[in-house]
Amino acid sequence: AELFSRYFQAKTYCLCDIFSAAPPVTFSEIPEEDLFKSVVEQEELVLSCEVSRADGVVQWYKDGIEMQQSNKITIKAEGPYRRLKIISSGVEDSGEYVCDTADDSIFFHLTITVIKTYLCLFFLVRAAYISSSCCSFNTSVGGKGTVRTSGCCWHLL
Repeated sequence: AELFSRYFQAKTYCLCDIFSAAPPVTFSEIPEEDLFKSVVEQEELVLSCEVSRADGVVQWYKDGIEMQQSNKITIKAEGPYRRLKIISSGVEDSGEYVCDTADDSIFFHLTITVIKTYLCLFFLVRAAYISSSCCSFNTSVGGKGTVRTSGCCWHLL
């Protein structure tokens, strides 16, 4: 800057730094049901938040470790929205997720539920003669368990 004085005939020069502080990047309120998610294993999952500035930079963390984009995980920024998508969730994806800026953080809690399905096989037993007593036999189901029958009852062991 160049300064002039009424009293002196000399010019005075002054160097100064001008700092402009950008407003902080904060998150919009998120409903509690979106902060605590429970999904079934292998389902797609999206965690989403909205920042106060479209140019706001965020980092995603899972259990304190910074997340990176991969074949299974997509991280996107579209306008003020920030999204983390897990393509096919697994039990290992359960945990605490954080969307973090320099000025604010938002926490998500994710639970992955494993649903075990059993394939029921129907057995056809032919007998030339059926006695009045119940017959009983055991058989293996795909190496995962045993089916025991007694009369009309079938039990997965």
